[in-house]
Amino acid sequence: MLQLTELCRSLEDDLNALAEDQVLAQANRHPYTLLPVRMVRQRTSAGTVFLRWQEMGTRQMGVNVWSSLLTDPRTPESLLQDLHAMEQQRVALNMQISLVHSIGRQAAECAEKMAQADAVYAERLQQINQSRVANVSQE
Repeated sequence: MLQLTELCRSLEDDLNALAEDQVLAQANRHPYTLLPVRMVRQRTSAGTVFLRWQEMGTRQMGVNVWSSLLTDPRTPESLLQDLHAMEQQRVALNMQISLVHSIGRQAAECAEKMAQADAVYAERLQQINQSRVANVSQE
């Protein structure tokens, strides 16, 4: 289980690097920097990092920000396909990050519970062995 936990952490790091180096990097290049919306990284209380669309003026976040951008007649038609592709990539990456983080957390909790079970079992075996030694000494 600990190996699975470490593998999940490594995968999550790789997915975050992909999000940063590919999707976020593209969104932070010209001509997308001219738009009133940015793609940003948001860290949750659980420690995961997700990509979010953010309205620059209001700091409002979410897919509605992206939807408004796409339906806004001021958004150049030439950017629509790329904005759609970025949203598809963002959604897929966030889903993968969420799944890997959740599996890693579950694996860590499972490993902890298994270690607790091992400790109780080992303690009981030690009690049995001590009892046997005491019985042999009395004979």
